[in-house]
Amino acid sequence: MRGYYGAQLERGFSLFDREQWHVLEFKAFLADHEGAMNRLTDFLELDRFGEVPELPHGMQNKPLVPGTAPTGADIEGLLKLYREDFERFKELSGLDVSHWPTQQLVAGTLDPDALAARFAAKVVPAQA
Repeated sequence: MRGYYGAQLERGFSLFDREQWHVLEFKAFLADHEGAMNRLTDFLELDRFGEVPELPHGMQNKPLVPGTAPTGADIEGLLKLYREDFERFKELSGLDVSHWPTQQLVAGTLDPDALAARFAAKVVPAQA
C-alpha cells in the first residue's frame, strides 16, 4: 500500500496500448533478476544479455530502515484509503498478488496488528 498504482496504470493504458506494457512486480524482479531481464528483453524483442548486468547496490534489500513503525490502526486507515485503487490495480495489472500483504488484509487472512509488528521489526527508530 504505497501509492495509487491502479490510477497510474489506468492513465498509462490510456496513453499507450496495453500490448506495449510489460507489468513486472519489483519483488519478483529482485528475486529472479536474470529471469526478469530475459523476460523483458524477450518482450521488447531484443537479444538477451550475454551477461545480465548486476543490480546496483542500492536496489538490494536493506534489513532495517529508519523511521517510526505503523500501528495496526495506521494500516487499517491505509487499507481504507487504497483499497479501491488496489482492486483496480489487480484487475489492470494481471499480476498474482495473492501473496501481497495488502491482498491478505483485504481477504481477512492477515491481521493489521500482525503486519504492523512485522514492519516494526524492520524499523530503527529515528533519532531526534
